[in-house]
This record gives sequence, C-alpha cells and structure tokens, in this order.
Amino acid sequence: MVYAKPFYRSQRSTSNRIVYDPHVKTEETIRSRLTTKQQIQLGEAEAMMKQEHAQGITGLNRWNELDSLMYMEKFECLARDFFTAAIADGWVIKHEKLRRGAAMLANQAVELLSAPYSDEEAAA
Repeated sequence: MVYAKPFYRSQRSTSNRIVYDPHVKTEETIRSRLTTKQQIQLGEAEAMMKQEHAQGITGLNRWNELDSLMYMEKFECLARDFFTAAIADGWVIKHEKLRRGAAMLANQAVELLSAPYSDEEAAA
C-alpha cells in the first residue's frame, strides 16, 4: 500500500495505491512509467481539477469573470475558424486536437487580460 499525496492543498480526501512492484514507491516513479499521452492526459486532468476547485472557492458570480468567459468563448470561436481555414488549405488537424487546441489557446488568451477598472479606482 502506498499513500498518495493530494492534488491540491485543501483536498480532504486521501487515496491509496496498491503497488505490486516493491521497487516502485513514489509517485514520481509511477508517473515516469506512463506513456507520454498518459502523462499529458493526467496533467490536463490535474489542471482541470485545480481549476474546478478554484472556481468552487471564488464562484462565477463576479462580472469580471463572466466577461472573461465571454471573451474566452469568442477567442475559442476565432481559433476554431483559424484551424478550419487551415484544414481547408490542406493542413491535417484531427478534430479532437482542433477542439483541445482552441480551448487551450482561449484559456491562455484570457489569462493575458487584466480586470478593467473604473474611473473611481483610477482616481484613488
């Protein structure tokens, strides 16, 4: 039995793993034996869990967050249009990669945005 560390600080649940190979003890060695595709999927799943946890704490009720979601949807649509045009020009892009790539680019683009400020905040 191996006790696994939590994915994020405030995680209340614990998980145990049964390791049949006595030489495999740490999470790093387990991760190193995964294929590249499995490592990427695991990283994306961890990032999604952290994002969902952060959204659970802050909520989506603030106007700035709603605006950023709107901009993210717009950017994702633009990215899909770009990839679709590339496919029309003869480039080969799998549908799943197109969808994931557009979503990843949209997330990165929204992170570049800073919250707008009002005139009252500028005067302070």
